[in-house]
Amino acid sequence: MLDVAARARLDDVALLLPESAQRSWYAGRYFDPLPTLEPAVTEAVAAVEAAITAAEDAGLEAGRVVLAGFSQGACVVTEVLRRRPRPFGAVVVLTGALIGAPPPCDDLGGVRLHCSFSRHDEWIAEADALAAARYFERAGAEVTVVTSSEREHGVSGDEARALRELVEGVMAG
Repeated sequence: MLDVAARARLDDVALLLPESAQRSWYAGRYFDPLPTLEPAVTEAVAAVEAAITAAEDAGLEAGRVVLAGFSQGACVVTEVLRRRPRPFGAVVVLTGALIGAPPPCDDLGGVRLHCSFSRHDEWIAEADALAAARYFERAGAEVTVVTSSEREHGVSGDEARALRELVEGVMAG
């Protein structure tokens, strides 16, 4: 995500970037039953929660926090949002989906949620990315979905720009 932040020109904001131990948040795939991915998913959520707590301890309210993740990181972001919904400034899910088959989510109160993915991605199925967007929309998020035809499993220039625009919107208040 540090590369994505650089491409999104996020050098004027504080970044808290939790890192997985072995460059993977959990063994297995996002669509595996959640119990088979534990305790790794809960540990990943805890790492993100620790970053959120650090931001709050520095005086930043949830409405000024932007959660963002790519691939497994995006799946972890959906799990953080599902487990403990808060009025974040924005949430950015770059090529991600829900982990397992989650129960309904509490009211998200209009949090801005950007979901983008490629219809050709081999790691996150288009139907699953769309299902995540619909799941959070039903929970009250203001969801934007962007589908591309990118062939690589990565963050495109358009996605980096969308992240920048969301951060600018949160910074502007």
